[in-house]
Amino acid sequence: MILGMISGDESLKGRVLLDGDAEQIRDIAEGMNGEPLETTTDLYFFIGEFTNMFCGRAITVINNAHRGMEFRLTPPAILAGRHMDITTPSIRSESFAFAGGRGIVRLDVGFEGV
Repeated sequence: MILGMISGDESLKGRVLLDGDAEQIRDIAEGMNGEPLETTTDLYFFIGEFTNMFCGRAITVINNAHRGMEFRLTPPAILAGRHMDITTPSIRSESFAFAGGRGIVRLDVGFEGV
């Protein structure tokens, strides 16, 4: 899942990439739903909402700490598949991995020109 970040004056752009093992991503989505999901569309809806909530909170913290940044998020783009390479050559990023009961979720955050 990819979300873009753009400062209010568009001088700073970045992206957040959430990547994870399918089983762990499903666990997160089903935990939000409170029961098993019936369709892939439901899975995408819940994981998109999770990403919006997580990144929205992070952007709020950044905006509160750095007045004037006024970051906004783009709607999430969901990419599903195996062995995918996703690169953004102009963005330098940092990655963080979180282990769950059924796999790993990786969060990669980067900004253009930083």
